[in-house]
Amino acid sequence: MITGSKYISSNKLIILIAIFLTLFYNITFFTNLVRVYPINLNNLGFIVSIALVLVCAFILLLSFTCYRKTIKPIIITLLIVSA
Repeated sequence: MITGSKYISSNKLIILIAIFLTLFYNITFFTNLVRVYPINLNNLGFIVSIALVLVCAFILLLSFTCYRKTIKPIIITLLIVSA
């Protein structure tokens, strides 16, 4: 009997891909953002909210386009094109 499953749900995959895209494919955006708004206590909330808005936008767009049968081709194409 196998207790652990290697299955990942499509919702969890979309969230992980959105976080990945936000953190690693927007490095230039975040460096310019930190250059304009230096990291201090006053600007920290703004910088975090920008990151959360980007993650939520990616989740929203991926949720609209990725269904059960199309999730793998769309995510593979997105990751290859954005690399």
